[in-house]
Amino acid sequence: GNTPLVIAASKETLVLNEKEKNGEALVLAWTTGTNQGTNASIGYTLQLAKQGTNFSDPVSEDMGTAVYSYKFTTGKLNEIALAKYSAVPGTTVAFEARVIAQAKAAGLEPEVSSPVVINVVPYEPVSTTLYLIGDATPNGWDNANATPLTAVEEEPGVFTWTGLLMPGEFKFMTTLGEWLPTYNKGTEPGTL
Repeated sequence: GNTPLVIAASKETLVLNEKEKNGEALVLAWTTGTNQGTNASIGYTLQLAKQGTNFSDPVSEDMGTAVYSYKFTTGKLNEIALAKYSAVPGTTVAFEARVIAQAKAAGLEPEVSSPVVINVVPYEPVSTTLYLIGDATPNGWDNANATPLTAVEEEPGVFTWTGLLMPGEFKFMTTLGEWLPTYNKGTEPGTL
């Protein structure tokens, strides 16, 4: 076919929320592009990069042939923003997405779509681990042997533990063997 290669985003602005970590945040879809009348199949590569970098260090996904969309979960898009591009949680970062179509025929140059801009506000992820420590707990104040809580997979930041507490004090820590960060008794009753 001779369809021009065009990419579109399902949303132009996204405020990511960790409670929707496993849910769909963004869909990028594109047209077929052209094989210039060769009847050759076309392979696609999707690229996402920070705006203004001219795609010098993109996240690239080899899509194969006959694939015309890609879905980002909230968690994956947030991870890309924070880990790959050092975005600041709560602050907008602009991304560009493009698709490269390569017809599987000798001598044909790849076709590159014009980029689409997506503005993303990432979140600071809550800890995926939590431990109970203190003289009220089974393992006392040994921070290398603190009692682990079980993360609730469907609800980030929620943990459970069932066991016997003794009279005494306890607090929560996020990293085994590290005293900080911890969650301590607040100044008001029932607060951390």
